[in-house]
Amino acid sequence: MEWSILLRLKIGAFSSLRILYLSVRPEYLFKVIMFATAIRYIAKKPKPKMKPIEVKTSPEQTQTITRVIFDILKEHGPLTIADTWERVKEVGLRGLTSKRQMKIVLRWMRERQKVRQICNHVGPQKQFLYTTWFTKPNIRQSSRPKFP
Repeated sequence: MEWSILLRLKIGAFSSLRILYLSVRPEYLFKVIMFATAIRYIAKKPKPKMKPIEVKTSPEQTQTITRVIFDILKEHGPLTIADTWERVKEVGLRGLTSKRQMKIVLRWMRERQKVRQICNHVGPQKQFLYTTWFTKPNIRQSSRPKFP
């Protein structure tokens, strides 16, 4: 008596979802599943390319803003966006008018690899910190017990 397994495969993205029913013998089941996984992987659309960020300020102003932000990050270690904005307000930089503009400048600096972004897991939450490439990250580690 030969056994056969009815296999239901979902192939395609959300817009073009196709369901395929196959009758497969058990000894070929692994090969069929690997084939279906490969088809699913090929059917995925690639991530869209992001255009480069353009800073709207003059080059001289951009240079002073980036220098001040870089110095703040270098001096005070890894900082969140909110902490960085507080430090920039304390300095009193005239070229930077809003937190949104600072975030755009930070994204531009990260794109040019002047600063880097690190993720700190504190429990179930994630905290994204900006730092320079040269500072050692002294971030808090999550307090999870280690199991053997």
